[in-house]
Amino acid sequence: MGSSGRIEYTVIGDAVNLASRICGATPATEIWIGPETYRQTQEQAECITLELQSFKGKTELVQVYRLLSCR
Repeated sequence: MGSSGRIEYTVIGDAVNLASRICGATPATEIWIGPETYRQTQEQAECITLELQSFKGKTELVQVYRLLSCR
């Protein structure tokens, strides 16, 4: 996005918005991940399934996971 004199890079979309909402809800000492990140990393990541969460812009509750360790 931008012009020849000024170019800025950004990401937009539902996945980015959800990641931002999850990040904003995560306590300072924890790492939470969403369902797609969990799906893609579940063999390498040890996680605890948390309660379903409500996020602005989502009509359905979202499953989130607390990351404990990575293998």
